[in-house]
Formats: sequence, structure tokens, C-alpha cells
Amino acid sequence: MPNRATGGTQTRFGVAGIVVDFSVVPNGGALVEGCLPDIAVDLSIVQVNFHSLTALQQSMATVRQALGAAPAGLCIEFVVVDNESGHPTEVLADQPDVRVVANPGNPGFAAACNLGLDLARGTWVLLLNPDTWVPKDALRTALTSAAREVPAGAAVFGCRQRSDTGALAESSYPPETWPGPWPLLLGLPGLARIAPLRWRRSKDPASRLARHNHTHDTAAVQGSFLLLPRLFLARLGRLDPDFFLYFEELDWCARIGRRGHRIVHLADVEIEHTGAGGPIAPERRQQYYASELLFIRKHRGRLAALVVLLLRQFTAWTPGWLAHLAGGTLRLDADEMRAALRGTLATRVRAALGFGRRPHSRAMPLRTQRSHPPQPDKT
Repeated sequence: MPNRATGGTQTRFGVAGIVVDFSVVPNGGALVEGCLPDIAVDLSIVQVNFHSLTALQQSMATVRQALGAAPAGLCIEFVVVDNESGHPTEVLADQPDVRVVANPGNPGFAAACNLGLDLARGTWVLLLNPDTWVPKDALRTALTSAAREVPAGAAVFGCRQRSDTGALAESSYPPETWPGPWPLLLGLPGLARIAPLRWRRSKDPASRLARHNHTHDTAAVQGSFLLLPRLFLARLGRLDPDFFLYFEELDWCARIGRRGHRIVHLADVEIEHTGAGGPIAPERRQQYYASELLFIRKHRGRLAALVVLLLRQFTAWTPGWLAHLAGGTLRLDADEMRAALRGTLATRVRAALGFGRRPHSRAMPLRTQRSHPPQPDKT
């Protein structure tokens, strides 16, 4: 744990705390509120608000309650990035530990997280969804466990998560669970029996959840609770803003892992995540499939993205009985799929093959115009 010292915060990494000039806010956002004095901060909690103020306030309340048993002198700050949802400064103005940054529009979840990361000044930074509840001692345990792992090369930490029904949700993702052609093809008759054991286990819900019972290294963790030391941000980079919603943390973890850093799932830390494991709202399906194709294009290649696109197309337009013969796991709601894959096939193929290119990524045209506010069910 960081120890406070005169002139700054001395961490166990031997790096002095950094003072951030909040008079200049990157990425075009406007700093509209913030009362914390220029003091050393131990933990910055970054939360994105998009029409979820009530859930955000409840999440903040659970964090403050959880820190009631934390070591004396632990200083936290909330960095709230508001994406075009009314700028709730009047509600948060009397909370000295909160800073609100108002984006002029809705640049997406990943872009908002990046703005929060740039403004965070804590020794540790936690990306926390607004639809999460943090139980007593969870943050203290997370910081203590993470501090033990950092000297051994760990850079990013996730935790166990339960839905609001109490069911354990998946929050650790080895590579075989990542989207791509294989997870879809394994649903075809006969292929599941000849697939490698690790691929078969990746389709079994019990096997997928069993690894959550012990702390382990993994390839990616759920982004609704993502903890890291702030001084690592320079080498870890940022989330890819092309991911407007969904798959942004999976992409970030994949890039972090390729740089040789460990990603650790903490089994001794558990939170409640209202949106964990639940179905994706129909109005967000299009964005989900667009982000899925972007991830596959970046990490599996163009051919894999094209194969997945054609498989999705097959499930949307073939008769139900034929899709059933081809494998139940391929079959999704046809109406939702058709809506998500609207447009000409040629347009979608060109987008799948061109995803992720810089400086003008073709991911942009496939974004939904705006995410719908009813349910904060980001995975």
C-alpha cells in the first residue's frame, strides 16, 4: 500500500506522486466541478455516466461504505466522465471527493475512460462501472493483493463478480473464450467432439466459472472492475476509442499481455455487477456485433472477421430449421440479427476487412448513432 510522505506520495515502486494541472483538460472535455485540494491521492476511481446518475450515486455510496474499514489516511477521488447526459454537476457539487468532466457529446465508453485515466492522480486507478456495488473490505483487499503481485510483473487486476440475482458471472477470459470463428464453429455437429479439450471446456459454463475460485493469471478481465497502478499507464497505453461500446477492455488486455505484463484475476475480491451475465438489450445488439468484428479484425485477422461475418449472416437469413441443423449455438434471434447486420453484404465485408486502420478507422460507420440509455448493461 502507498505510504504518505512529505512532499508527495511515495509508493513501493519508488516513484513520487504526480501533480496534475486540472486547468487543462485533454480531449475537448470541460472540467466543470472539482473540490479536492492539491493533495496526494491513493486511489482514483474512474466512472462513466451516460443517463445512469442514480446507479452512479448508489455505486459511489457503496465505495464510501467499503472504505469505512480501510486503513486510516487512505485518500480517494472519484473522476466522473459525463457523456452527454445532462451534466449532473448540481447533484455532485457538494461532494468534495468528486470531479466531474462533461463531454460535449458522446464519444463512447472507451474514449470517456481514457479521459478519466488522463485526469486521475491516484497511486492506483480503478475503472468501475456505475452499475456496480462494492461490499465492505473489497477495495482494501484488492489493493493489498494487487500490491503483492506488482513486483512479480502484474499490471492489471480484475475480480469476481456476481449479478444482482447472486449468480457468479464470468470475469476472467483466457484466449480460447475470445470471439472468433472457433467459438461459433464448435456449435456445428461433430466439430465439438474433435476439438481440443481446452476449446471444449471453453463452451462448458461450469468449467468457465471454475477458474474464478482461485487467484490466477489470465489473458483478460472484465472491465467493470479494472485496477492498475497509475504509473504503469505510460507503458500500457490507453483503451482504443474505436470501441464505442463493448470489447474495449478485452482489446486493451490483449495488447497489455503482448507487451509482457501479467493480468491477474483476484479470487479474494468480489463485487456485485447489475449487468453481469445478463442479456444485451436489443437496441444495443448492433453495437455489440460491430465491436465484436472490430476485435476479431484486430486480433484474429481479416479472414477470421470475414468468416464470423458470414456465419452471422447465415444465422440471420437461413430458415430456423436449417440453422438448427447447423448447430444450436449459431442460432440467435433472427430479427435482432437482421437489424444488427443491416446494410448491403458488400458494405459489411469491406468494413470487416478494414477495421482498425489508422488514421481513418472504418469502425466508425458501423457504430450506432448513440447508445440507448435505459439499461447500463455494458459487459
